[in-house]
Amino acid sequence: MKKTTNKASTKHAADRKSAARPGGARRPGSAKPARRGTGSDKPARDTRKARLQRLLFDSISQMDEEGLVFLLRQAHILSHNANTARINREIEAFERERGPEREAAEKAAEAAGGNASLELSPDGKSYFLTIGTARKALTREELGAIVRVCLGAADRDVGVRNLFRALGRDRGDILVDAKISGPTNPHLGALYDKVLAMARS
Repeated sequence: MKKTTNKASTKHAADRKSAARPGGARRPGSAKPARRGTGSDKPARDTRKARLQRLLFDSISQMDEEGLVFLLRQAHILSHNANTARINREIEAFERERGPEREAAEKAAEAAGGNASLELSPDGKSYFLTIGTARKALTREELGAIVRVCLGAADRDVGVRNLFRALGRDRGDILVDAKISGPTNPHLGALYDKVLAMARS
């Protein structure tokens, strides 16, 4: 009979302690409840560029020295092309701002015959080529290659044909923008004459 009475007393005491503890209180040593995520805790956006960069870095880590040198050369070519495209966009924007007077003058020169001119850029690192109604940027290396093509020809006809092939291979954008579809275009002949005159002066 005493055992039953002791158990009942213990149970009543535990109930009183439980009732005295606030509903939201935690027992000492108990783990904190996990904080609910909020709308602001979003993972960083995994863009396509980031994924491509990770793939590139993974590939680089597996390359030998020869592969790294090849990759650097390709990166240099891509960087050069991007800079050339940027320069051409600036030239085109400049030409648009010059208004119809420049366009009328160029059309008159075209009607009179082929026209081509070369001028050094203000920073001295490149050249501006005006051929037909197009205005393009050339690096020193590109102009040097054009000079070698013109100087290496046996005569003017051969030189113009070689020049057309060289531009089609290395700078097809010049032919497209100047609307040059073949080696008989008068603007191409004018460029050949201009390059020879500049090289021999």
